This record gives sequence, C-alpha cells and structure tokens, in this order.
Amino acid sequence: MSLFNKEKDTVLKITNLVLIVWFVGAITIFGVGLANIIYPEEILTYDEYEFRYCKYYTYEEVNRVGNCESNYDMHVHHIEQRIYENNKQLIITFGNIIIIGIVIFVLNRKKGNNENV
Repeated sequence: MSLFNKEKDTVLKITNLVLIVWFVGAITIFGVGLANIIYPEEILTYDEYEFRYCKYYTYEEVNRVGNCESNYDMHVHHIEQRIYENNKQLIITFGNIIIIGIVIFVLNRKKGNNENV
C-alpha cells in the first residue's frame, strides 16, 4: 500500500496526509487516555482531605467556604466523574483509530489488476 506515489492524484495525496495526521493524533490521545486509566487520580479519605484542605480554616472561613464534608463529597464526585470521562474518551478514541485505519486502507488498496486506486 503506497500512500504517496507519483501515480496518485494530488487530492488523494492531501487526503492521505490529513488522515495520517489525524491517525497519529488519535493514537496520541489514546495513549494519554490509557495512562489516565492506568494511573487514576488518588481519591483521598475524609481524614486526609480534612487534614490537607480544612485543618487551617478559622470558624469564619468554614462558614464562608462551606462544610468540609460537603466539599469532600464534591471532591470525590468530581474524581469519579473524571474517571468515567476518561473511560468514555478511551472508547471513543479507539473507535476513531479503527475508523481512520479502515478509511486509509480502503482508499489506498490495490485493485485486482495491481493498479493503485
């Protein structure tokens, strides 16, 4: 399969170039998503969260900022939502890689008489 030989039209060469760049970008995004799934953000226990973020609040700041427990619940929900979004991104990106690969293959396959498309 030759993507950029002299017999191909300029439009097909440009299309192949765009598809190759898109394919490399999709693989890069897939790798980042896979790393985010393998090494997810740590979910702190309530005691750790309270020690890091709530220990130094004065009484007035606690009333202004809010309850530490509700902030912790929002923190946990946010991390769980990010894990879900990372999984969703990985599936979408994998599908993108498959579709782009099929399109590149179909556009550049050889015909039955050994001529390039």
